[in-house]
Amino acid sequence: MKTISLPHIHYSKIVWHLQSWQAALIFSAVAVLFYNPNFFSAVLSVEYISFWQKLAMLVEQGVLLWLATYLVFSWLIIPWLAKPLFIILFFGAALTDYFMSTYGIVIHAAMIQNLVETDTAEVMDLVSARLVLYLLILGLVPALLISRIQISYLSLPRELWSRIKITGLVLLLVALS
Repeated sequence: MKTISLPHIHYSKIVWHLQSWQAALIFSAVAVLFYNPNFFSAVLSVEYISFWQKLAMLVEQGVLLWLATYLVFSWLIIPWLAKPLFIILFFGAALTDYFMSTYGIVIHAAMIQNLVETDTAEVMDLVSARLVLYLLILGLVPALLISRIQISYLSLPRELWSRIKITGLVLLLVALS
C-alpha cells in the first residue's frame, strides 16, 4: 500500500507581503471586527426600531468606525515601528476588551490612573483563565501573524503623498455618510 505524504509547512517560512496601505486596511478591519463586541452589542440593543434598521445602523456604524480606525492606522504604519506598535496595540486592545466585557466598565483617564497605582496583589486578583484565553486569542495569535508580515513602503515622498490621498478619500467618505 502506497502512503501519501503531505508537504510539511514550517511556520518560519510563512510570510505575507503587504503594501503599507494594505497592512493598515487589514489591521484596522481586524481591530474593528474582533476588539469591539461591546460597541456592536450596544448598537444592536437599541430598542423601538426594526431588525433591518438595526442591521443598517450596525453596518453604517461599523463602516464609520473602520474608516476612522483606518485613518489613524494608515499614519501609524512607519518602517521599523509598525509591527511592534501594532503587536502592543492588539495586546492592549485584548486587555481592554476583556475588562470591558467582564466587568462592564468604560475605560477613561481615572481608570488608567488606577492601573498605574495598582499593586501586585490587586493584579493577581484580576488574573483568571478567561483573561489568559483573551490574551492568547486576541493578543498572541495576532502578534504571531503580524510577525510574519513583510510590509513594503514607497519612497518617502510617494508614501506621504499616498497617505495624504488616502486621508482625503476617507474624510470624503465619512462626510458623505
